[in-house]
Amino acid sequence: MYEITFYDTEDGKCPVQEFMDSLAPKLLAKTLRTIDLLETNGFVKKTQKTVKAQKDLAKKYKADYERRYGNE
Repeated sequence: MYEITFYDTEDGKCPVQEFMDSLAPKLLAKTLRTIDLLETNGFVKKTQKTVKAQKDLAKKYKADYERRYGNE
């Protein structure tokens, strides 16, 4: 069994939960089946290339998480 801890910003927002709450039920079910446990950011990819802004946001969240929680 896995324990999943969602990343939350310092102001208490949870980007992953907000993203998952925005999904249609069928897409949410698919997402939950294929979730990558190491991701800190979620978005619906509509092209083959990942948008630079999304990559930058994921890197920002990862750096913030590591700064606040280290290698727990």
